[in-house]
Amino acid sequence: MENVALAMMLCCQKLIPESHWQPYIKVLPECFDTPLFFTVEQLQCLRPSPLFEESLLLYRNVSRQFIHFLLEIIRSDEFRHRKKKSKDKISELEPIYVNSPLTAANFTFNLYRWSVACISTRINMIPSEVWKDDIGQPRMIPGLIPFLDMANHSYTESAFHEAVHFSDEFDCAEVIAVRDYKPLEPVNIFYGWRSNRDFLLHNGFIPLEKNIRDIYKLKIGLPKSKREDARMRLFHALGFVAESTIFAFEISVCEPYFHDSLFRFAQIYILDEVPSAAEQVEEAASSSDNIKGAWNFLHDRLPKSKREDARMRLFHALGFVAESTIFAFEISVCEPYFHDSLFRFAQIYILDEVPSAAEQVEEAASSSDNIKGAWNFLHDRFALLLRAYGRVIDPVRVTYPKPSGFSISSDTIRKSMIERLKLSEIEILQKAKDFCSKQLLEAA
Repeated sequence: MENVALAMMLCCQKLIPESHWQPYIKVLPECFDTPLFFTVEQLQCLRPSPLFEESLLLYRNVSRQFIHFLLEIIRSDEFRHRKKKSKDKISELEPIYVNSPLTAANFTFNLYRWSVACISTRINMIPSEVWKDDIGQPRMIPGLIPFLDMANHSYTESAFHEAVHFSDEFDCAEVIAVRDYKPLEPVNIFYGWRSNRDFLLHNGFIPLEKNIRDIYKLKIGLPKSKREDARMRLFHALGFVAESTIFAFEISVCEPYFHDSLFRFAQIYILDEVPSAAEQVEEAASSSDNIKGAWNFLHDRLPKSKREDARMRLFHALGFVAESTIFAFEISVCEPYFHDSLFRFAQIYILDEVPSAAEQVEEAASSSDNIKGAWNFLHDRFALLLRAYGRVIDPVRVTYPKPSGFSISSDTIRKSMIERLKLSEIEILQKAKDFCSKQLLEAA
C-alpha cells in the first residue's frame, strides 16, 4: 500500500501548478509501454504467455484502487459542498481528501494509471525519517529520486544486489557503478534480478541483454479426480499450501531448469491411485512407467479425472492449497530448471489410483514406471505449452518500415517487446522439455 500512497501523492503534485516538483513532473513520460497502457489487441498478443493473465490482474487491481479512491474523493467533494452552504460548523469528521487538490472532475483513471506507471517504472527504496523497524532502524519506504531515476538498466555478472544506495553520511542517494565508465558514456544501473515477464509488466521493457535469471511460471491445475486426501497430503509434504488446487513452479532458462520438487509433484500427480502406505507410494512413484509418465505429464494439460480425495491430500502434503485445481510452478532459464516439487507433483498426478496408506503411496510413486511416467508427464506438458506459442518471429531480425521524419510507433515497439518476451519463454520451455527427454533416456 506504500506504493499506492506514493502514487496518490504524485497525482496531487501533478494537479498543483505551483508545486515544488513541477519541473520534475513535466519531464516524466506521459505514456508508458507497460501492459497497463496496452490496447486490447496488444494484450491479446501476449497470449499464451503467463503475462497475459498477470496483466489482466494488474489492470483489475489498478481499476479497483481507482474506484476506491474516486468514491473517497466524491465524499470529499460532497463535504466541501455542504461546508460551503452550511452556516454552522459541520461536526462530522473531514474526509481524507478534503484538503487535497483532488476532485471527482480532475481525478481520472488516466491520471491514476499514469501515476501508478511512474511509480512502477522509477521506484527506489529510501530510509524513512519517521518510521522505524523493531530494532529502531529506519524503515525502507518507496520514493522517487529525480534525475537518478532516469538511468537505464544494465546487467552485471558480479553478485550485485543494490545499484542505488542511500548514504546516511551525506543524506543522499548514490549510484553504485557496475563497471568503469568513460567520459560522456551513458551511465546505467542494475535494476535487480527479475524475469523478462516482470521487466515488461512493471518496467515496460524487455532487456536486450541475455537474462540468465529469466524464468517461466508454470501453473498446473488439479482436477477433482486428483484431490484424494492421500495425494493432497503428499503434495503438502512437498511444501505446497494445503488448500491449493493450483500449483506454481519456476522453469529456468539455464540448467538445472527446474527444482526436483516439480518432477516429484509429477510423480505423485500421475499415480492412478495413491497407496495409503508411504513405502508403497515411493515404490509406485519410482517405477519406470511412473517416471516416464511424470515427464510426459509436465508436457500436457491436466485432465479432470485426477481429483480424488486421496490424490488431493497428497498434493496438500506437497504444500498446495487443498481447494485448488490449478498448480503454478516457476521454470528457470538456468539449471536447476524447476523445483523438486514439480516432479513430485507429476509422480502423484500420473498414479491411476492413490493408495490410502502412506507407505503404499511412496512405493507406487517411487516405482520405475512411475518415475518414467512423471518425466513423460512433464515432457508432454512442456511440448504442449510450446505448441501454443506457434511461430514467433525474432524482432531483432525484422526491419520495420520507418517513415521519413517519424519515429517508430508505440504499437510497433510494444509488439516487438511482446515477441521478445515470447522468444525468451520459448527458450525456457524448450530447455525444460529437452531436460525431461534426457531424464527419460536415462530412465529407460
